[in-house]
Amino acid sequence: KTTASEDAMSVATEALVINAARSDHVDNFIRPALKRGALVVCDRYADSTRAYQGGKLDDALLESVIRLATGGLEPDLTILLDGDPTILVSRRVARGDVSDRFEQRDIEFHNGVREAFLKTQERFPERIQIVDATDAQENVLTSVLSLMKERLGFTFGETAA
Repeated sequence: KTTASEDAMSVATEALVINAARSDHVDNFIRPALKRGALVVCDRYADSTRAYQGGKLDDALLESVIRLATGGLEPDLTILLDGDPTILVSRRVARGDVSDRFEQRDIEFHNGVREAFLKTQERFPERIQIVDATDAQENVLTSVLSLMKERLGFTFGETAA
């Protein structure tokens, strides 16, 4: 059995691997879907890279890798589900959802990622909207759908009269 440090990859390797996958996803799924006029919803895009690998790599270099991977494609809206990492980690553990190597890291790591996400939101306040993820699930869903309707004109489950 290997230890966590033996399994760990460098931050640079993480950024490159994640952005290689992102580039493939942008080219083969996102751009074709947008060309068809589809609404595309992604879980974790470039802001996640800024939060998880940012500050550990040269910012200009990281932004270059992100631009290469995305071709400059930025979301119209990013919803940041924010909350105290202690609460959110305990919820994931209660659900049995701890398989991801990022999710298994200590609370200091999660606090740092949260701070990085909040700093990214300060850089892009028009695009990144914050929703309190510690609220009841129904309220979080209502807030997310409300933002999607307001910002994108998207309504879920409604039909035209």
